[in-house]
Amino acid sequence: VVKVVPAGSPVLVCDLDNTTANVSMLAFIFKPNERIRALAGADKIIPELMRSLTVVFLTARDHIFLAKTRSWLRMNGLPEGPVFIRRRRFWRLSPLQHKIERLSELATEHKLVAGIGDMPSDIEAYLKHGMKAYLICPNGTAPTVQGCCRIRDWSELAKELSTISSSGPAS
Repeated sequence: VVKVVPAGSPVLVCDLDNTTANVSMLAFIFKPNERIRALAGADKIIPELMRSLTVVFLTARDHIFLAKTRSWLRMNGLPEGPVFIRRRRFWRLSPLQHKIERLSELATEHKLVAGIGDMPSDIEAYLKHGMKAYLICPNGTAPTVQGCCRIRDWSELAKELSTISSSGPAS
């Protein structure tokens, strides 16, 4: 899967649940894809961002949901991948450890410039890899996480990321 992303290209890592998809990980399991919407603006902004960045999805969803995840992405006009999903059952590794491991794999050949997520553990994983970290909080209520940039929506993220070039995040 890593080979799908051109080596050396600047990579934006997007969480899925409550970040790209307007659904929690638990609700994703039970809801049909037709009833799950993209978080406001994600379906428009991600294709725009793909003009200058390689977008990959990193999720703590169990590996048995890969087909459903790809189908949901396709239904919402988003690229079907790369999707980095758990290889092992969810109870064997915390979401944070899973994301740190997968980002470490990606970082061996790719320039990880930024990541967006809705959980402090997402931010911790991104910061651990020297990435610019964005915490999305659509309703304005999210925990304060040191070292990240809080944003309300995807259009705000697009403005923030307009400073990223192939050399990485702007200081």
